[in-house]
Amino acid sequence: MRSLALIIPKDYKLLSIAAILDVFETVNRLYAEQNKPLPFSINVLQAGEQLSDGGAIFHGYKIKSIDEEVRYDLVLIPAFSTDSMSDTLSKNQLYIPWLQNQYKEGAEIASFCTGAFFVWRYGLAQWKTSHNTCGCL
Repeated sequence: MRSLALIIPKDYKLLSIAAILDVFETVNRLYAEQNKPLPFSINVLQAGEQLSDGGAIFHGYKIKSIDEEVRYDLVLIPAFSTDSMSDTLSKNQLYIPWLQNQYKEGAEIASFCTGAFFVWRYGLAQWKTSHNTCGCL
């Protein structure tokens, strides 16, 4: 089973998160209906400063912190909903060290729609040539 991490950054686009969850939940459901092992363990993550005391639930998923030392196989960055992409990118730069560490530990990184600006702005796009099996930029 591949361990999937979906980050919930500041200024995320809810439709993007919902679409990502729907796709991977559907894949898991189709495998379950055929009595096959689930291909994905779906995890929802936020930066520690975004989490409230006692944690939170996001559409049925317990939100985990990026501060936990867990290695994921696949990390997904959703689209953003913002009037100022520059401000949104700055607010979310706290994810960069975590993303870089995940990549160094073998995770594949993928972004959706305007999440690609985040990948590009912080130099994550250089990963394309060496690791593009998930559609990374």
